[in-house]
Amino acid sequence: MIEEVCKNSGILIEAGSSIIADREGGAVILPSGRILRYLVTGIGALPEENLRYVFFLKTDDGATNYKILSSYELNRNGVIPLENYEDRKKFAGKSESDFLMEVKNKISMKQ
Repeated sequence: MIEEVCKNSGILIEAGSSIIADREGGAVILPSGRILRYLVTGIGALPEENLRYVFFLKTDDGATNYKILSSYELNRNGVIPLENYEDRKKFAGKSESDFLMEVKNKISMKQ
């Protein structure tokens, strides 16, 4: 469930609602129980249910099909970037409040 929307570019996403967002990668469970994982270079862990994240999403022409551009897990040990790109590492370990403040500041400067 969405806790907060920091920037809404004309797309109807509200706190308390849910959406489906796509990301390359995934897993297939075979009838034998074996799991085949499909991972993409640079994209680390896939989001999991019941954890908290900050997602940067993209949609084409205001459609309701969302694509995850970037994502960060929020937990008690600090922020964890899900992508393995160099520019994401500067956020690793930051506190949730510091990270969210930085995100909101950057958004307000672009508006």
